[in-house]
Formats: sequence, structure tokens, C-alpha cells
Amino acid sequence: MTASTSSSDSLFVFPKNFPINTITCEELFSTDLSLKMEGKSLNLVMEQPVDFDSLEKNHFGVLKYFIERDGSFKYMELLNGPIYPSLVKDFWIRSKVKTVEDYNRELDEKKKEKLENKDKTPQELGMRIVEETEVHSVVCGFEVILTASNLAKVLSIPNEGIYRTFSQSEAKNSEFLVNMTKLCYTKGKSCESNKVGDLKPIQRVLARIVLGSIFPRSGSTDQLSWDHRHFVYFLTRKFNLNWAKYIFNHLCKAISATQKQSKPNVHIIYPRILSEIFYQCGVIDAIKAAGHDNLIREIRASTISAHTLSNMNLLAGKEIQPSDPFEPLPHSQDSMVKRFEIDIPSVSNGIVNQYIQLLESQGEGFEIEDEELKKKRKRLVKIKVEKNEAERVESKGKIKSKAERSTVIAVDDEESEDDDEPLCVRMKKLTKEPRKKTTEGSIKDNSENASMSTPAIVHTQETQPTPSSTQPKINKNPAQNPLSHSPSEQTQNITIQTSPKDNFTLKQIVSGHV
Repeated sequence: MTASTSSSDSLFVFPKNFPINTITCEELFSTDLSLKMEGKSLNLVMEQPVDFDSLEKNHFGVLKYFIERDGSFKYMELLNGPIYPSLVKDFWIRSKVKTVEDYNRELDEKKKEKLENKDKTPQELGMRIVEETEVHSVVCGFEVILTASNLAKVLSIPNEGIYRTFSQSEAKNSEFLVNMTKLCYTKGKSCESNKVGDLKPIQRVLARIVLGSIFPRSGSTDQLSWDHRHFVYFLTRKFNLNWAKYIFNHLCKAISATQKQSKPNVHIIYPRILSEIFYQCGVIDAIKAAGHDNLIREIRASTISAHTLSNMNLLAGKEIQPSDPFEPLPHSQDSMVKRFEIDIPSVSNGIVNQYIQLLESQGEGFEIEDEELKKKRKRLVKIKVEKNEAERVESKGKIKSKAERSTVIAVDDEESEDDDEPLCVRMKKLTKEPRKKTTEGSIKDNSENASMSTPAIVHTQETQPTPSSTQPKINKNPAQNPLSHSPSEQTQNITIQTSPKDNFTLKQIVSGHV
């Protein structure tokens, strides 16, 4: 573990204010998986950049809630940049959260090992002095110790200001409730409501940014926790917020929750912020120097823009496009190690190569992104299964198992950019379209019902291709696409596989629990 840089600039000290040990590294650093990956799938929950000009053109000028605070606007600017999924995923499955209490317990155990250790300092026992919660991991053979303090330094966002979280009981006694209701909620509604739809229009857009860009999460964006409601209120009041602490603590909660979950679908948050940290600390430069560009293939998140307003039913007319369209940007400047002319040891190239070889020898390896990324998302939808008459007679009198009562299907959203429209609403739209033929692989009976079997569960992530990536092809011929919509609607496909056993109708899919 170690120490300060050999450069004249003593501001860059690992891990005090520089989270990745690319500067004083001497050898490969590796760590075991913190997450058992058997049967699990990794999905990135990407922070969405915001096209403030587009929102402004359509009468939702929310930039003023961010621009007056340097830290908040700096954070929002960072979101328009590349994501390195291979590096983020490898970091995530090896990450662990270590609190000050964890460190103190470890120190006590060291002192109890030998009698002469009792009065020794942490440094004499080979340990550091730890004063705040840390995230420990590795990226491409370089040790990572991430804290709120060094995250703030690398990203140039504030690590001071208001930071408040609330339990259910604490929230109901919050001193902000009266003003929150007055400033943020429509007439007749109060902050007791967790529904985004009960907010005033401007606050609905702020809530969309909170859930899509600041505290990204998968699934629906129509409900707010107490912490989310307070954050929307704090933005409305233009409070000085501790952005580094909010982001870091949310990251720690997600990492800890990941290691405890039994569900196969693992959600990785803040891939864009993590990618920026890797870049600023020279990891991307080291990978390029080692000749492994396949590890740094980029993807992009979709953008919050006027199209989002349309999906939220906040536009009275057509979308107005700004004169200067929103463009995906590369990194806004050189990495920190280049700007401050910090020397990275030549051994770094060998460390990258050794790490790749180590993973391959252990059968782990990197999950490399395909060069052609499709902008598609798949959702898991639980539905009720209705057996045909013969099976109902055969199973009469028998107790149905839980698995026989429901199943799961994968639903694709080929052009979906966000979660503003509930999935159940989208599926109901499908039933309104005339169907001249069923989806390929289905069996159509006389009652116009398509018989479908339960397909395997599929886990993917929503991605947006880089400008160099091939865009997905969309069938525009209604005669060849029975599920086609008008251009304003979002297209969906249902993964189908025929089977004579479990039959259900599309109408039953819609009426089932979503």
C-alpha cells in the first residue's frame, strides 16, 4: 500500500486524494471476486446526460437549478462522455466496501496477534490510518481505493454542503415537508405522495433528472423515495449540496446490496462516473500503451431531452429542436496525469498484460463489448399462464405449484430511450394494432390467440451506440411487421417459442401483473 508520488506535485497521493495507484505502482495488484458470478448477469444502469438546450426550447428551463452551483453543473457536464463497460464490470465484481469500523476491527485483531503489537501504531503494523468509508477494488491490475474525498478531487465536484438522508419515520418529521408541498406539488397534493405525477411540471422534469442522471436506477421512474423527494426540493431551492458524498454513498449502498442479493440480474450504477475516474487516473492511457484497445470500447447512455418531455406528456404541441443539436462528446480534456505531467512508471504496460493473462489463466477474463451495439433493452415480465382445456382436466384436483401459476417472458424495447411510459401501457398499445399474422414461431388458433411457450430469461442493458457503431435496422414495412407502430410510438418485440404445453394469449399478457 503506499504512499505519495515521486513527482514534485505532492497533491497526488494514493489513496488520500488519488483513487487509483497508477503512479507508484511497482507490481501487479489483484484481488478475488467479491461477487459470485455463477448464474448472474451484469447490466449497466447508465447515467443519462441532459440536453438542457432542448428542454429550454420546449419551455422547461431547468438549467438554472444546476448552473448557479459549480459542483452540480460540473457533474451534469461529466455525464456526456464515454463508458467503458468491460472495465466497469470487472471493477464491480471485485469491489468491497470497507467502513472505519471494519478498519478498527482489523487493527484490533492485529494488536491481539502478538503481545508486542499492543502499543504499536497502525503504520508499524503495516496499516494505514483510515478516516472515512472506502471502496476497494482493482482495475486492469491497478489497486483502487475510492473515497468521497478522492472522488471529489478527481471529478472536481464539491465535498461539502448539505447531505441529508431519511428513514421512513425521520422523513415524516422532516422540517422541509411544509415548504416541499408548497413549492413542488400540484394543488391538492402533498409530499406524502411518492408519485412523480403529483409534482408540478418543472419538478416532474427535475425528478426525471434525479432518477435518470443523479441516482440512476433500473425500472420505472414514476415513484420517488423520501430521499428523492427531498433532493428534488433541495434542487428547487438551489441549496448547496454535497455532491461527492451523495454519489459516493449511493455507490456504496449499491455495491453492498449487490453482494447480498440472490437475484441473477445484477445492476451496476455510475458506469459513466467510474469510467471518468479510470480515465483521469491514467488507466485508459496505460491500456492504450499496452495495445489492448478492445478493453476500452465505448458505449453511451440515451439523453434526457424534449423527446423525454413528450413521453412524459408534458408537451402541448410538437417537439422544438434546438439550432445546435446535442452531440456525444469525447473526454472534455486530457487526463489528470497528462495535465499535471505526472509520470506513470513504464512497468504499467507490463501490469496490464500480466493482469489480462492472470484472468485468462483463472478462466475469468474480461467481458468484451461487441463492436456493433444495438440500442435495445429487454425487460422481464411476470405473467399468468392459462393452461388449455385438456391440461386443466388432467390437473384437476392437483395442487398447482408456484411455477405453474406464472411464468416470465422477455420483452424487447428496440427504440426505447427511457422508462417514462409504464410497460403495461406500452403492451396495451400492442393489442390495439391489427394483426394479419402472428410473430414468427407462434401458432395461431381460430380465436386469433397466439400460443407461446415460456422462453429463457434474458438479461441485457439499455445502450446507445457510439457514432462509429452500426445503428440497428428497423423494419418500416407494416405488412411485414404486424406489431409496427407510428413513428411516435416505441417498438416492442416479444420473444416467442412454440410449445404444446403452456399456452397463453397476448391479451392475458397485458392483463397480467406487470
